[in-house]
Amino acid sequence: EKLLSLGVYPETGLTEARARRAAARKLLESGVDPSAARKAQRSARGTIEADSFEAVAREWHAVKSPGWSPRHAAVSLQRLANDVFPWLGDKRLSAISAPELLTVIRRVEGRGAVETAHTVVRLCGQVFRYGIPTGRCE
Repeated sequence: EKLLSLGVYPETGLTEARARRAAARKLLESGVDPSAARKAQRSARGTIEADSFEAVAREWHAVKSPGWSPRHAAVSLQRLANDVFPWLGDKRLSAISAPELLTVIRRVEGRGAVETAHTVVRLCGQVFRYGIPTGRCE
């Protein structure tokens, strides 16, 4: 026997619980386990967050930074945080296109920081190269 929670009583009313039960029954009739479907949906949400550019970049930084000087590690993360994360941080690594990355780099160049733009390109390239073997992009 499997049990499936449809909600907590004060927050979930009777009509809402009945609607959720009907939806679970429809899933069962189509041969899908409602509990497994719910777990897969939660897992997919977590995967999307874990595959964001910012999450992968921070993971890359945590892996690579022990071999760097503390100043280099701090400056590298700071450049990503200031120049890339506000525009690409929430996007999935595999969904970022070259024109989107170019737009971010042009913003950095636009303020006259050409060397910083080169550094940001290098850092983003390293993040993407880290994302390939970890299965987050191709």
